[in-house]
Amino acid sequence: MLATRVRASAVFILCAAGLTAAMGWVTHRALTLERAEALARAQAAQQEAMRLALWRMDSTLSTLLAQESGRPFFHYLAFYPANRPYDLPLDALNPGFAEDGMAPSPLLAGPAVSTLPAALRLYVNVWPDGSISSPQVPPEALGERAAQHLESLGLGRHDLETARTDLAAFNAMFEPQAALAVLAGQTAELGATLRSAEAPATPAPIDALAPSQRGGEQQARVSAKEFEARRQVAQAANIQTPTPPEAARELGPTGVHSAGIALLTDAAARAGGAAASDRARRDESEVRPGPEVGRFRAIWIGADDAGPQLVLLRSVRAGPRESWQGLWLDWPALRTHLLRQCADLLPGGDLVPVREPGPTDPTTQPLAAIPALLAPGAAPSIDALVAGFSPAKQAVAVGWAAAVLALAAIGLVLREAVELSERRGRFVSAVTHELRTPLTTFCLYSQMLADGMVGEEDRAAYVRTLRDESGRLARIVESVLDFARLGSGRGRSRCARVPLTGLIERARPSITARAAQAGMRLDLDAESFAGLVATADPAAVERILSNLVDNACKYAAGAADPVIRLRAHRDAGAVCLRVWDHGPGVPQGERATLFKPFRRGKTQESGCTPGLGLGLALARGLAREMGGDLALLPDHTPGATFELRLPAAD
Repeated sequence: MLATRVRASAVFILCAAGLTAAMGWVTHRALTLERAEALARAQAAQQEAMRLALWRMDSTLSTLLAQESGRPFFHYLAFYPANRPYDLPLDALNPGFAEDGMAPSPLLAGPAVSTLPAALRLYVNVWPDGSISSPQVPPEALGERAAQHLESLGLGRHDLETARTDLAAFNAMFEPQAALAVLAGQTAELGATLRSAEAPATPAPIDALAPSQRGGEQQARVSAKEFEARRQVAQAANIQTPTPPEAARELGPTGVHSAGIALLTDAAARAGGAAASDRARRDESEVRPGPEVGRFRAIWIGADDAGPQLVLLRSVRAGPRESWQGLWLDWPALRTHLLRQCADLLPGGDLVPVREPGPTDPTTQPLAAIPALLAPGAAPSIDALVAGFSPAKQAVAVGWAAAVLALAAIGLVLREAVELSERRGRFVSAVTHELRTPLTTFCLYSQMLADGMVGEEDRAAYVRTLRDESGRLARIVESVLDFARLGSGRGRSRCARVPLTGLIERARPSITARAAQAGMRLDLDAESFAGLVATADPAAVERILSNLVDNACKYAAGAADPVIRLRAHRDAGAVCLRVWDHGPGVPQGERATLFKPFRRGKTQESGCTPGLGLGLALARGLAREMGGDLALLPDHTPGATFELRLPAAD
């Protein structure tokens, strides 16, 4: 039996180990795939948010570029000739003021109408000699008409002083030679990619887990296409239409197509501008080629510790002279405005200036309009993304529950198989042992009687022994057959209303004789049975009482008080019969297996006390077939107390 249990335990351990390993692998794969899926979804959402944010920012900047690109180059002079500003060389445009024929620049009053008025700090004009002027800061020596113009524009002393202060601050930060060298050496247009070949764009990782190489390359291609589309939009907004020499004849005196010359001439005549009208009638062959105006390019100036400053500059050539015109942007104000536009997409986003192209943080994406990178901000951790009882975790939990149930089922099956094997072994051992004594007696006594070896005076004793042994053999066989019939469901069909008084009187002779045979006395309280009626099978109740009395006779015969007591009482909807003795009782360690078939106490396993170990198992089985139960009460000492509960007949 021990070997059987060892083999069953080994089989169960192997099954449990295999199932646990398989479920562990499935769990690991499921949770890994869930994390990867959550990471991919978060990356896709972050990339989509950055894509929309970049489009919003570049659209705003492209609008600003389109507005400033359409501004004529002569607007960058505080005052310019009103009659022929397009076809005069720069060296003829005196940045000062002439009393006659000069008009004030619209920029003199600052960015009154602009896409980003708060971000436009100062318009500047950088001359080849390194000097810097601003249309917002006119020369100090102005005539009466200039003062009238300033007054008509609503410019006061405070406005002029503010512009002069800004111009002084710009002169302190701007290094013309270094800045112009950078602009002259640029080969890429505004918005060219800011990443080097050694650091290609990759999808932004959200946690320590890195996406697959294939996914990263695909995302890099998508980001490159998006950047190229935004760059083209920025270039289209920043485009300048040059005036080629062969098209000079098509331009009028003010730099517009010749079809508008008549209209300009009539307007000049009506305004009384005779001199302008005479110049408008000049031969078109004498018109110089129009000015060459380049695209705006962005550079960063100033020290990093003091905060970088963004400047947009374009080259202007009119005649032999060339200058750089542009505007100084208030980077903190511009940055705040752009980030506010995408606060709903990237609450923690930031813009990082890029002074030189090179490797950058892979979590950032470049803007196409200015040399800056958009950083998405702090990303949620992967644990936060997969928090909660997700469908994958639910599936894993169901799988583990099924695995535990399967292990429990395997354990129960193995346990039942082991117990069945042990019961068979105990049955064979018990039956063999119990049958050996009566069969040996039968063989011996019958042979002696047949051979005439027994005298007449002893013959009656031999016959009585044979009768007792035959009865014992019959009881063994009957017990085995009754136990085999348990569970057939026929016990309830034989139940009827039975008064306990009549039932006890029917069983009294047999149980009294069995107690007397063991040298014990049966104490039966007839008054406790009066008036109690049960629904039971009389034969089965008699058999149960016989087994309980027989069990007491076997194990409590040597007690100091050799009395077996039998009492009855009513408890709720049941009728209870108690049988107890004053013997040694049942050890605590044997109570759990007391009612199992072919199980006997360890003190009786040596065979000193005859029995199959079926009495109590058969008694409980018969009681349950009638709808009742048989139990060992734990609180009655000394001795053992058994209680038979039967359904009460209402």
